[in-house]
Order: sequence, then C-alpha cells, then structure tokens
Amino acid sequence: MFHLIFNCDLHPLESSELILIGRGNACDIQIEDPAASRVHCRVLAREGKVFLTDASSRWGTFVNGKQVEDAELGIGDRITIGETDIYLAAESAPEVVTLPPKRIADLDLFSQGNSQQNELQPVKAGVQNPALSLKPFVPASYLHRSFLQYELHTLIANTRTGMTFAARDFRAERDVALKLFRPDLFYDETMRRRFLRAVQTMMTIQHSRIIRMHDAGLSTGLCYTVSEYVQGTSAAGMIKKIGIAGMLDWRTVTRIGIDICRALEVIHAAGIVHRNIKPEHILVYNESRQAMLGDVTLAKAWNHSQLEQITTEQDIVGDLAWQSPEQLGSGEPVDHRSDLYQLGVTLYALLTGENPFSSRRNTEVIEKILSQSPAPPKTIHLAIPDLLEDVVLRSLKKSPVQRNSSATEMKIELQRVLEYSV
Repeated sequence: MFHLIFNCDLHPLESSELILIGRGNACDIQIEDPAASRVHCRVLAREGKVFLTDASSRWGTFVNGKQVEDAELGIGDRITIGETDIYLAAESAPEVVTLPPKRIADLDLFSQGNSQQNELQPVKAGVQNPALSLKPFVPASYLHRSFLQYELHTLIANTRTGMTFAARDFRAERDVALKLFRPDLFYDETMRRRFLRAVQTMMTIQHSRIIRMHDAGLSTGLCYTVSEYVQGTSAAGMIKKIGIAGMLDWRTVTRIGIDICRALEVIHAAGIVHRNIKPEHILVYNESRQAMLGDVTLAKAWNHSQLEQITTEQDIVGDLAWQSPEQLGSGEPVDHRSDLYQLGVTLYALLTGENPFSSRRNTEVIEKILSQSPAPPKTIHLAIPDLLEDVVLRSLKKSPVQRNSSATEMKIELQRVLEYSV
C-alpha cells in the first residue's frame, strides 16, 4: 500500500481510490495554503502505480520542483502546492533510525568560535551522492529524534529549501532552530562550497536585527544550520492571514522595513549580498515586535577579487517570484540593490497580501519581473500613505540605479513615512 505524507500524518492510498487535494471541504487532504485551489490536484493508485493530475489549479502543481499536468509518482516524490509539500511513501519503507550524536570527521564543518576550514571532499564523477538516498525527506523521519547534539521537538517550517525544527542543544543547554536542507539542493561540490562559504561568512556577523547562527555544516549527507530560537511570527505567516484577519496596518509594515534595512546595513558593510530576502526569512519577535532577518545560506560576497566566484551567471537562486530583474538575467550586476528590490517585493506583499509579479507559469513570472510595472499597492490597500507607496515602488524599479542607493537611504525614507504620515 502507498501513503501520502502531509504534516507528519499518513494518508493511505487504497487501490483505485481517488484522493482529492486542495483547500476545499470536499478534499480528502485539506491544506491551508493561499496558493491552493479548492480542488488543486487528484491522486489515484491503480495496479501498483500512483498517478497525479492537476485539477486546472490557479498556480500549478509541482513534482520534485517541476510543474506538471499529469505525472506518475515514485516513492519519495515531493508534491508541492505553494509552500506546502506532500510526499509519496510505501507502507513497507523502513523506519529511519536515530542519527548518531556526533559529527562525521571527514566532512567540512563550522562551529561557533572555530574559523578553521577543513578540506572539502569532492564528489567524484559517477558516484551517487549519499544525500540523494535519504528518501523520503519528511518531518516524521526526524521529529523527536537526535541530530548531532540536538533534540528535534517541533516542526517550525517545511519549505522548498528544507525543514526547520525547534530543537534543544543538550550540550549548550539552550533552545535553537535547526534547519535541514533538502539533499538535492547541495548534491555536488560546487553547491556545497557555496553553502559552506555563505555560513562561514555569516557566522562572524552579529546584530540585533539578524538571527544569529550558532553552528552549521554537513553531516550524514545533509547540510544544516543551527540558529538562535526566536519566538515570533514569520512575515510569510502574516501575509497568509491577511485574507482572514484583514490588511496589516501600514505602520507595522513600515517598521518591519526599517528593521530589515538595519540588518542589511550590517550585511552590506561586510561586503555581502543576501540574495534571498523573502517573507519566510523575516521573523517578527513576539515581545518586542522587532523584525529579524535570517536564512543567510545563499548570501554571497560581491567583492570577487577576494572570494572565488562560484555562482554562474545562469544560476537562479531562491524562489522565482522574489528575484530581482538582474538575478533573472537583465544584464545589470547583482549587488546590494538586489536586496533592496527583494525587500520591496516583501513590503508590497505585506501591504497587499499579494506578490506583485505572481503567475502560474514561470515564464510569465520572469516576463513580468523583467518588463512589467507592478500595480500600485494603493489600488489594493487604500490606507497606504503616498510616501510609503513611493518607497515601495522605487525599490521595485527594473534598473538598480533607479532604486535607493543603499539600505541606509531606504531606511531614512521609511522613517520619514512614520514621521510625516498621519
């Protein structure tokens, strides 16, 4: 028998049974995701095989990152609907054993207070990366188990890049957030070097608006990071609630923008471009309501004379709809102004509940980002001050030279919004 795994629950697939997936009440698997249609897709088990069909959904159904209309599924395949993942598993799949509470000595690791870098072992041609054998990559395989010296308690987020858990570091005796990245993200030497370079750089940066990274490395075929645990709500969670609780107050959004600009001031001063600013990577602390920037694993220094260039011009890193025109090949250089663009997209979504360049087709998303102007946010949220709309739309200009020249400049403009808007 086959099972669909969703939110750690097993949904059996009986032979010839049709399973409906979506956010509607008639669905067998109901998902709370704004990108999901009422009936998003259908899954059918028949004669020992499993088939998926997209039900003319608005934003599309993806299998292992590729948009499909119809597909035959294999064990471990990942069905993605918006930010929701569902996996196909077999009843006879062996239970994943507890991971050993020690690091693998021959792998490249970084720890707090240890800046020495070991020699990275390359992946030889023709040899399968052991990470690719870790299927299915699902929360149930890691919850309530140990990974190195960390006890994993609760799933915080499950996104296209990996799974984040609330965990306990039983050596340092502190609560942490541990992220396990999907094995297919870092399956070769180049990708691992990119990851390790990013975390090595970011572990030296400390600021009240940046989520501090305690540890990072590669173990049992998985890249991971360990960061301070922040009790708060992600900007992505705030956007998802807009349709239910109403639009966010523009003052709240402006303060989030100011906080993230402060974080970017520090990151940019270190010669680093974050390149992956989006709502999932911004947390708003419950007590102080301060916003903090995290998930810096795709950060990249733009001073190429000091660091080896690893990312090629053709690389598209991060989720497509949040990318800047220059990241998608407009011909302009990718520098700190790309971060300001991505922050502008995030502020737009926080104000309106919508990404300014959404589409169900990747080609349409790219075309919009490269050549179309977004609808003014006031057409959706009438209470937005003109000054705030001007700041957001300036950050979304196609050419970097038309945006703010620095995070400091954008921060000052946002502060003026709070000072002069009624």
